[in-house]
Amino acid sequence: MIRPSTSCLALTFLLFSLSACEPVTAPDLAQWATDTRGYEIEELPVRITASYARGDDVYLGLEDGRIAKSDDRDISKSLQELGNPFGGAPRLVFITAGGVLFTSADHHPLYRADTAGSAWVVCLDSPVWRMEEDDLGNLYAGNYIKDDQHVATLYKSTDAGRTWSTVFREPSNHHIHTVRWDDAAKRLYIAYGDGPTRGEGYSDDRGATFRITARGPHHGHTDVTCTADYLIWCSDDKSGRVYRVSRHSGEVETLMETSQFMWFATSDDQQVYIGTVTAQPAQQAVLLASPDQGETWQVLLRTPASLDAYGQEFYGESRRLSASGWMYFTGTMDGQLHSYRVRRAP
Repeated sequence: MIRPSTSCLALTFLLFSLSACEPVTAPDLAQWATDTRGYEIEELPVRITASYARGDDVYLGLEDGRIAKSDDRDISKSLQELGNPFGGAPRLVFITAGGVLFTSADHHPLYRADTAGSAWVVCLDSPVWRMEEDDLGNLYAGNYIKDDQHVATLYKSTDAGRTWSTVFREPSNHHIHTVRWDDAAKRLYIAYGDGPTRGEGYSDDRGATFRITARGPHHGHTDVTCTADYLIWCSDDKSGRVYRVSRHSGEVETLMETSQFMWFATSDDQQVYIGTVTAQPAQQAVLLASPDQGETWQVLLRTPASLDAYGQEFYGESRRLSASGWMYFTGTMDGQLHSYRVRRAP
């Protein structure tokens, strides 16, 4: 396992900024040996492009557009099919604590189904990459589209997704990269891009107001995840930056900088997973894991070398770990999708 070097000034938690951090030297991911010790990795019998875990239930967006439900305790069981709203590979699958289902894909709106087996209906006329639910059942969905007619917009629903209102807009950017509820702090985090004033921020009043904590071409991170003691942010600007903010001191540490897109981050109190997307030819995307909130890291899987900038990737993550600790995801291998689940070995 590798512990990258870290260096940064201690900053206040409310106004952290990466511009204060010193450059970090860490080995390029291509030099990290693949090391699966301490983990279980299983290939799935289906190919997925999106997933979501809640308890023992796992919801899968299949490559052909079908939405299905699986039992995390016995993945070999037959899938329960839940429909095929738009006939294309989903980018989003989400289910609320109350059992309401959502799905979306590139160039397709957000669809909703009241329960498994009920009809899918359009509830928001915008593609969505990531959604979130707070502890009161409010839903948040970020638009994901890149054209001259749309700007980064976060929507909120107080009625289980039947209706939506706009709570955040950033006219200089195209879309929302991530939205994440931090239940420990009762705080909603967002990051947005792609534009000249990419940024990230948070709301302490469930979307009524937002405070922007960083703005600029090297911000607007692709994802953020919450552990017991840290927030861990992942960059989308080819810097490969991963940094964490201490909940207790506000200290900001840059954990690594490589030349890839850090595409997703998923965690529980201690365990963190990060998936990358190649940013240039000849790179290999990797799945990174840390069992200790980012203190040490391993490369669990890597793809073949990419032929172009976005040629290889790990994506489609389940956003949460299942009750048994599994994280579901997909990687591209020689032009084919291979879907997996991974967990820390019991």
